[in-house]
Amino acid sequence: MFKDDTFQCMLAYLTDIFGALNELNLKLQGRNGTIISNYDYIQGFIAKLQLWNKKLSSENVISFSRLFEAIKNNKLDANLEADIKTHLQALEDEFRRYYRDIDSESPIWHMTRNPFVVDVLQLPEEIQDEFLEMKADSSMKDDFHLLTLEKFWIKRLPVNSKLASLALRVLIPFSSTYLCETGFSALVLIKTKQRNRLDVSNDLMIALARTEPRINQLVQNMQAQVSH
Repeated sequence: MFKDDTFQCMLAYLTDIFGALNELNLKLQGRNGTIISNYDYIQGFIAKLQLWNKKLSSENVISFSRLFEAIKNNKLDANLEADIKTHLQALEDEFRRYYRDIDSESPIWHMTRNPFVVDVLQLPEEIQDEFLEMKADSSMKDDFHLLTLEKFWIKRLPVNSKLASLALRVLIPFSSTYLCETGFSALVLIKTKQRNRLDVSNDLMIALARTEPRINQLVQNMQAQVSH
């Protein structure tokens, strides 16, 4: 089958599409991912699928580097082209089905992402006054451009408690299973067959914590053993 041109082209396409999916998967991983950032990655990938499908209609496969190299100057087989278009559409439909529960059109969502582009009348009445006070704060613009969304809204929490609480409800939920998988991986490394009776709670907390231990300060605060 590896000598068959059509099979080689299909294999090249699968290599390209799985490479694109792997790139998306890497973007969705990491400790600092939020629903908003990951939603942007998903929407960007869906837009790519639509673009690739349109290009295929005009027999343009430049977006698939390995497929482009496989067909070279030859014409893409009509049946293979139809199969690829069907597969791309199926991928788009599956992404839309799987991520349909994200309320990206909510005014609170837009306020969380960028409070400068939201009309105050779109927000609930109970937070409109506080929202205008926050927008009038000149230091807020500097903080918004310098800090991440999470740090920005955490900083606004003591000052604009209602707004910040609503924004953090959008940002706090886990956006992927990355942190769970990280925890399981750490557990496998710590609790081995030889240490199966170990109480791993403290060890696991240290392994997953992002706080860097200040070893020098800890050592300085310890009293050396004095002679009797």
